[in-house]
Amino acid sequence: MFQVESSRTGNRSNLFFTDYFPQSTNSFFLLTFNLNDNPFLKSVNAFILQEILKLKPNRIPEERIKDTLQEFFNELNWKINAQFNQSGETYKGVSLCFIMKRDNRLYLVQFGRLACGLMKRSNFEEIGLSWDNYPIATVESLNRIGSIQEDIAVRVHSIVLEFSDSLFVFPSPLIPTVKEVIPAGVNSILTVMANASPEEHNYLFLCNAKAGLIKPIRFFQGHSFRISGLIMGLIIIVTILYYFFGDNVVEEFGKRTEESISGHNFLFEVKNLTDNLGNQELDKQLKKFVYSPAKDITLSPIWQGQFSRAITYPPLFDNNNIYLLVGKNIAALDKNSKEVVWRMSYISSILRAVPIENNLLLLLENRHLILLNGKGEEIWEKISNSNFEASPEPLSLPRQVTRRDDKRLNSGIIVVPEGSNISIISLITGETVSSIKFEDDINYLSDYDPSNNCFYGVVNDNLVIFKLLIKVW
Repeated sequence: MFQVESSRTGNRSNLFFTDYFPQSTNSFFLLTFNLNDNPFLKSVNAFILQEILKLKPNRIPEERIKDTLQEFFNELNWKINAQFNQSGETYKGVSLCFIMKRDNRLYLVQFGRLACGLMKRSNFEEIGLSWDNYPIATVESLNRIGSIQEDIAVRVHSIVLEFSDSLFVFPSPLIPTVKEVIPAGVNSILTVMANASPEEHNYLFLCNAKAGLIKPIRFFQGHSFRISGLIMGLIIIVTILYYFFGDNVVEEFGKRTEESISGHNFLFEVKNLTDNLGNQELDKQLKKFVYSPAKDITLSPIWQGQFSRAITYPPLFDNNNIYLLVGKNIAALDKNSKEVVWRMSYISSILRAVPIENNLLLLLENRHLILLNGKGEEIWEKISNSNFEASPEPLSLPRQVTRRDDKRLNSGIIVVPEGSNISIISLITGETVSSIKFEDDINYLSDYDPSNNCFYGVVNDNLVIFKLLIKVW
């Protein structure tokens, strides 16, 4: 039986509404998602819901659904666009997904940063825009409601949910995590969405057979004797292994562990082993295993923000903020909300910015030195005796990440921006671990932010946050 398995409304000017009840044959679902949170966007949400209620979706004849939805959303786009123009809001558009249910058939339209996926038994397919395109798509190409002063592209997807099929809708920032658990099945996808931050993410999960959210087993909670039992069991196992295999094996293992911790590599041991076996392919695989920085390393764009003017320097950051230099201006974005918390303007261009503890030293073209704290307050200002020049270094420099920066790594990596491509290279072997390609060149790339496991880049004047995803051995 078709049912709503799970759903949630986020708090960041997001909306989830439905008239669904279990025995209904006709019903509809509405989700909106916004990167910002302000009263204007909440009023836009209310307007969208009001217009859809006026539409009376459940009374539309089935043969007229596609034409009606195309006409309705084109008209709705014009109305919302007019509201954005009158308000002067910079983020002109709303991500939206609308679903109509007729028995077990769904009619779906989606706009902006709401991703849709369909699980048919063990087969998975993306609906609408490819998930790989969401994080790197420009704001203009996202096709958001109210974003452009022309008719938008409205595609109505018709989907039949067979028994055990599932449909889920969620904001695109969750895509990297959801993609990782797709092979594990529907329950894992639902668990990821349910565990996402309720402050930012709403979602919808529909199915034609009960999936059921698998709750984690709290093995240790309230059962201290279990912990003691496990410890005793481990001691017994180690004792048996020691008895059967002898203390030489244990000592050798301890020696190898000590060498690895102290920075020694295993090239000598690997070479001797493979020489005895005479297998070059095994030699290659063993060296790859020993020197690999981690099992899987990928760099995934998880957020993108557009600005009205070109960013003129690599992004900087501290514990709380991301700092952007735009000509004569500097702006601080809160790391969590991505909202601008303060900005400063000067009469001369800012040539360079140097992080000093939790402060920023600005070097201006008019020879002024200004030290700012994290709140944008000037600590002092001086005039230098020498003129400053813009940095002659390339715009995007390679960045190194070591085990000191990220404990998930077994050895260091280098992140290399090359035109429109970013490659991750093993520091020891020089092997390219993974890469990602954009349509536009990468203008700048920040240092590695170990607190958030990410880089801050500039692509076509958009700020892009790249998450370093690592699976350890």
